Amino acid sequence: MAPTVDLFVYGTLMDEQRIYALAGQSFPRRKAELFGFTRLFSVQGYPFITPCPGAKTSGFVLSAVHQEALRVFDQYEDEGVLYYRRPVMVVVEGQLLSCETYIGNATALTASPAAHDGVVNESQPLKRSIS
Repeated sequence: MAPTVDLFVYGTLMDEQRIYALAGQSFPRRKAELFGFTRLFSVQGYPFITPCPGAKTSGFVLSAVHQEALRVFDQYEDEGVLYYRRPVMVVVEGQLLSCETYIGNATALTASPAAHDGVVNESQPLKRSIS
C-alpha cells in the first residue's frame, strides 16, 4: 500500500464539499495551527501562506491522504507554479504533528500590476487613519 500523508489545509481545501468533489471522498480532519506563517489573499482572491515570524495560521489537518488524492490536490493547487507542497510542523490538540501543506509562491500569486495594493494580511488588524 502506498504511503499516506497528513495535509494541513487553510484555504479553499478546508471546504469538505470541495475535497469530496476533487478526491471523491472525504478525509478525517482535526483543527490545527501552523506557527511562523501568515495567511494572505492574492488579488485574484486565492488564500496563500508565506513565512512570517510570530504569525499563526489556523486550519485543519486532513489525515491519511493517499497519493492519488495528493496528485489531484497538487493539480488543483497548481503545485510548482502557484503553490509548493512542503513539510511543516503543526499543533493539533497541544501536540506537534509533522504534515505537509501548500505554501504560496508569493511572486506568482501577486503577479498582477496592482498586486501590492491587493494583498491583505489576515493575521494583522487593518489600520485606520484618524483624522
